Amino acid sequence: MRDIESGETSHGGPSNATYSEMDAAAFEGARAPLGELPLEVNAALSALAADPARASVARSMVRALALAQQAGAKAVGVLGEGILHMRDTSGNAFVLAAPGFGAPAGAGAVEDLERLRSAIEIALGEWKFAVHLRKAIPAGFDPDPVARAVHLWRMAIDRGEWQGKHAIYEDEWVAVDLSVISREDGKAGRWMVAVPPLQASDRLTEVYQHLLGMIHRIEEARFFGPVVFAPSAEPRWGLSRGAILDVLYGVPDAISTEGGDSPAYSALFRPSGLSLFSDPACRCIHSIWWIQGDEHLSSWDGVAHENPWAQGVLQCAFPGKRFAPLDGAVPEKGATRLHWRASGS
Repeated sequence: MRDIESGETSHGGPSNATYSEMDAAAFEGARAPLGELPLEVNAALSALAADPARASVARSMVRALALAQQAGAKAVGVLGEGILHMRDTSGNAFVLAAPGFGAPAGAGAVEDLERLRSAIEIALGEWKFAVHLRKAIPAGFDPDPVARAVHLWRMAIDRGEWQGKHAIYEDEWVAVDLSVISREDGKAGRWMVAVPPLQASDRLTEVYQHLLGMIHRIEEARFFGPVVFAPSAEPRWGLSRGAILDVLYGVPDAISTEGGDSPAYSALFRPSGLSLFSDPACRCIHSIWWIQGDEHLSSWDGVAHENPWAQGVLQCAFPGKRFAPLDGAVPEKGATRLHWRASGS
């Protein structure tokens, strides 16, 4: 397995064909390493794979099933689209929920970025500049309002009426941070760097909404055991470790950084209103497996975060790097210490 940010060994899949376009034989080739599955699980996978609009869910289910099998679990049935009834190594029932996520929105189409670049370059004249895009540039946007505002800003800089070298422009369509870097007389300025919009907040909100929807559907199916939420992104999540920890666990009471990213790294958390895992509505979540891979199912990897406040017992540890309490750990004054643990530890 390989962590989202730092890599160890990835899991290899059997196919290099585009999954949504697989014929029956190719699909069987992708499913074959999973071995014998219940008939209704096979039927669900086949139906999803045959529908291009839902093929990403089939791919997510294949990845999640492969990892769950590595952890010693087995599928026993289907509770809904992307939701599997499983049993752990002790025979305890749990749910494996595996929604699929596409690539996050980028900075915008190349032609729209080029029109923005050209408009700002003309407006800033001889200044070199950097741009941070606060959100993606919409298709077909009008760059003239940006150009007029930037031109007025440059005139203020040239007259010495502007303090500093930074400004923010925002309207209904565009939100950018601008920084002038240097100026060369007689030479046209140029776009030095364009930083794409930050995606972490939107991405985590999207995952959270899917998680709540899955919980509701599982409850409607009258299942009340532990849930492993295993979302799968194509090709990558693009989320920092810190952003995930903040959302799932809240602000730590204490952090130990001795050992860097080794299992010696730990943090102390207690239930709070800032923690998704300690929310009563989410205490059915045993863990979240952040899986990522390409559309061809040629390889995938991931990392997991366990919920220290989860209800129920589950013997199904993620077969890779996971952030979890040590076995038999005792809470410290109401707080729980979590460590980065390697596969098998």
